[in-house]
Amino acid sequence: MYEAFGLLAAFTLSFIGFALIALSQDRHWEAVTAMQADHRVRGACLLAVGLIMQCVACLLIVFSQGAGFGVLLWGVGITGTAMLVAFALAWRPRWIIFIALVSRRRRGS
Repeated sequence: MYEAFGLLAAFTLSFIGFALIALSQDRHWEAVTAMQADHRVRGACLLAVGLIMQCVACLLIVFSQGAGFGVLLWGVGITGTAMLVAFALAWRPRWIIFIALVSRRRRGS
């Protein structure tokens, strides 16, 4: 049961991480949010957080499955989640709007 939860959490983190990495590019940000992207700091932060989430996903899988099989399973998992993000951006970019809205910084009033 805990292994399944660890895998689900790791794949969810991997999906969100790849979505953040994609949203760090201006063209994907504009496609998802329909807002002009003009902040390079935002892109760098999204990229850094996305990469950190990928590392955490790898650690979760390695700790739940062991080093040998965990790294293999992580490789398969990141392939699948990257394809899901790519398909979402190609066909329905608004499906990842929640991730973009959470990652957007609020401006002062």
